[in-house]
Amino acid sequence: MKINQNLKNKTLKGGKYLGSGAYGCVVSPPLPCKAYNKKTKKHSTIKLNKNLKYVSKILKYEDEDSKHELSISDKIKKIDPSKTYFITYESACKIKKVPKNRHNTTQVEFRNSNLSYYDEINNNGTIKYSGYNNNDKKKRCLIDTSIDPVNIIMPYGGYDLNDLKNNMYEYYYYTNKYEKYKDKKYVTILKNNKYINSIKIYDLLTTHFKYYFKNLIIGLSKLHKNRIVNLDIKTENIMVKYDSRKKKLQLRYIDFGMSQHLNESYCNNYTNIELFGTPEVLPPEIFICYVINKYNKIKSESFIVNKIYDYCDKYVYNIYKDIKEYNNIKILYNETINDKTQKKVNPLIMTLYDEINKYFKSKTILNYYFGLKNVKSINGFLQKTDVYSLGIAMYEYLMNEFIVIDIKKPENIKLYRLLKKMIHPDHNKRYNIEECLKDPYFN
Repeated sequence: MKINQNLKNKTLKGGKYLGSGAYGCVVSPPLPCKAYNKKTKKHSTIKLNKNLKYVSKILKYEDEDSKHELSISDKIKKIDPSKTYFITYESACKIKKVPKNRHNTTQVEFRNSNLSYYDEINNNGTIKYSGYNNNDKKKRCLIDTSIDPVNIIMPYGGYDLNDLKNNMYEYYYYTNKYEKYKDKKYVTILKNNKYINSIKIYDLLTTHFKYYFKNLIIGLSKLHKNRIVNLDIKTENIMVKYDSRKKKLQLRYIDFGMSQHLNESYCNNYTNIELFGTPEVLPPEIFICYVINKYNKIKSESFIVNKIYDYCDKYVYNIYKDIKEYNNIKILYNETINDKTQKKVNPLIMTLYDEINKYFKSKTILNYYFGLKNVKSINGFLQKTDVYSLGIAMYEYLMNEFIVIDIKKPENIKLYRLLKKMIHPDHNKRYNIEECLKDPYFN
């Protein structure tokens, strides 16, 4: 993807701060991009669908990662041109000039003018302070045009699942405060559109969870069939919004900076196994591959095994320990996980280590890592990592204090059993994406 070199040098309509990360920030409405028209031999603003809302994802500068994200997005757009399952970009350009309605300096600053109301709570549960959060004033997006920041325009995706969960937590928190103190200020807070929209989305998502969950799995299946892996699935990267025209939700993946197209060229030239994405949603086999690859020629086997245990204790075990804390899911992992979680899982990790170490010694590890040759493509470690990460994301969304699901209902027992298969620590027993679609929960 070649990035257009021009930014519309007129009125800047973008500016409302939505969020930020290590990459840069997101603002809405989007900053417009221009493209060269061969017929008119002039640069004109790229037109967007007037019926849709868009945002600008502003990257601090152009680098190999940003080029990769645009390139992989181009491939995903061909798989899902209607953006049913994935939020991909509409256009991209470099920000070369400061718009005329801004100060003629090297930096353009966007600020969040909305201040959120909050309570500071004492240890005994009483309110220490009520007021507006002045820290919100510090939320801003700096654009330094001297280093060629990149403007990526994409459809607005709504809330991510983590934000939706937090919004609902806040809603119930303020509802309880109103019921306790009968203070009208809480009524005003609860009328915030953030909570009104979140309740509507939450109710629809909870009521029709099976349908929307299946859509996520179908989307992931489309990637895997085309030899693309996401590698960064988490609640923060699954967006949900209400489509007023279709009268239903849109639940879609976003952020493909970690994604890879496992074509022949990429796999044949792959030389180093590294960790990627978010460690908390990676399965044991990825840590095992990483540690063996990094240390097998310079460290002893006992060092390697202990290093693997360190990673699993820090990231993998905690997932199952957290799951056990919820009374509603005692049926999960009762054959693998008990109160002595680590002692029960350690033999499994050791078995996986022995298996994967054989692949390294026979120099067939990449066949299993990528799903090549004698290994079915959707059974590769990376493909099953996506399944594992999606299972963890669904658990994180479903398992909280305000979502109550009765496991005595046959439908929910099927759901839990499906998720159990998706997050199984043994990749040999974990579902691939096609097995997820064929699971009794959906049929």
